[in-house]
Amino acid sequence: MSIKNKKIKLPSKFPFGLFIIFLFFETCVFLLTKVASISAEGNGFVYYLNIIVEPWLWLSLLISIIQLFLWQKLLAKSDLNFAYSLSSLSYPLTMLLANYIFKENLSSFVWIGGGLISLGVLVIGINSSD
Repeated sequence: MSIKNKKIKLPSKFPFGLFIIFLFFETCVFLLTKVASISAEGNGFVYYLNIIVEPWLWLSLLISIIQLFLWQKLLAKSDLNFAYSLSSLSYPLTMLLANYIFKENLSSFVWIGGGLISLGVLVIGINSSD
């Protein structure tokens, strides 16, 4: 079958609402870890001692636990290959938010990489609906 005749059909059983919540939590973990790392001061061992007491780190760990339970629920209701490929959308989403929130200057190669990840997710999504 040629790619022109291929219709995009998403799996009907996939829990997209649960996935959106999971994606939100996963992105929050990345961003909160960043906040914790820039909030802690010092160098070497002192930095690690300071980061341990950062509330942002502990919040990211708490959200990680919630994210783990959401991931388990997603896997119970969907195929691993489709859920895992969709979960990689957290990387381009984190890139966009890091650019907006932290004013990080991302190179063209980073944006191209994020676009390729998104394109890969689309290709895997199309192929998993066979």
